[in-house]
Amino acid sequence: MSSVEADLRAGPRIYLAGPHFFCPNRGDIFKTLEQHCERLGLVGIVTFDTPVRANAGGDALAQSIRDANMALIREADGVIANLQNFHGPGAGFGHAVRGE
Repeated sequence: MSSVEADLRAGPRIYLAGPHFFCPNRGDIFKTLEQHCERLGLVGIVTFDTPVRANAGGDALAQSIRDANMALIREADGVIANLQNFHGPGAGFGHAVRGE
């Protein structure tokens, strides 16, 4: 679901995050998470909804992804993040975010 579609639906917007983004079946996983949110009267938003500069590479691409995700997080009413061990103990440098 796009951000625009999510805006048209009722309910608090919840940003869904976690290592399952990197799973081959991530579309199915996030669809299920969005369905759980909907049953609870929430709107699940995911990083698939972020516009990034696809022609950017390296650091520019990483910055574009970060900026787009931070915009979604700022627009959200809450965040549900799966912080399970993915790369080892802890959330990991690339996955821990502090408020700005």
